[in-house]
Amino acid sequence: MKKRSCIVALILSILVPGLGQIYNGQFRKGILIISVLFLSVYLFFVPFTANIFSFLLSFFAILFVLLYAIIESVVFSCKVKEISINSFNRIYVYTIIIVIYWLFSVLVLSSPKELKFHLYTIETWSMEPTILEGERLYCDMRYFKDHTIVQGDLVVFSFGSSQNDTYLQRCVATEGQTVEVIDGNPFVDKKPIWNYGASLRYVPIIPRTEVDPNIFPEGAGNVDNYGPVIVPKDKYFMLGDNVPNSRDSRLLGFIDKRLIKGKPIFVYWSSDISRIGKTLK
Repeated sequence: MKKRSCIVALILSILVPGLGQIYNGQFRKGILIISVLFLSVYLFFVPFTANIFSFLLSFFAILFVLLYAIIESVVFSCKVKEISINSFNRIYVYTIIIVIYWLFSVLVLSSPKELKFHLYTIETWSMEPTILEGERLYCDMRYFKDHTIVQGDLVVFSFGSSQNDTYLQRCVATEGQTVEVIDGNPFVDKKPIWNYGASLRYVPIIPRTEVDPNIFPEGAGNVDNYGPVIVPKDKYFMLGDNVPNSRDSRLLGFIDKRLIKGKPIFVYWSSDISRIGKTLK
């Protein structure tokens, strides 16, 4: 028989929720809490439906399990006088559980390609007014594994020599389509498309006679008078909704299919409270 320490129970529960219960001799309850926590984390990272309700449900389930594990283990250890020491009440057993738990956590959190979702913070205003600078988004990282990218889709993609730069823009054209910008207005196959950022123009339209050397492909004009260009096979043409103020395929070039990472689904945080939970289209 040996008395339990409230402080030790607290520390163990913080390190691994459920380990405090094992320390208190509640082996089955401890294993159950650890199992439920793993399940909750799995559902959080791989939710059945990508919407704010499943996101919040999974988040609060994890929070509840964490708080319950900590509070219950501390209260129990403070109330109970002594417990019978079992084979699992050994330092090496606690150590093994801690190592496995944190190894699992590190592997999950360090492997974003395996996650169902990713959380992004928007650092530019290239997608205004659809997405505001500073907003935080939930993005489904497997969406385009089950869906074909179509014109109008919001897309998260990587770019750069090391592909570490992440962009969020709208696909305005797929392979075989022709893209052109005339006096700041985008056209696809000679048909005008949305120009959400028209009201955000603060500088005069650049005339076609001025050729920007940074434009892709070379000689295609400038950001306000661009193209026409035809999208090659397995490539996409991306534009920011804030057309006059966006670094997109006019400068980056066509986006390869293999660079597509996911699709933004909803805003989970914004300085404008009315936009929290907004579904992105």
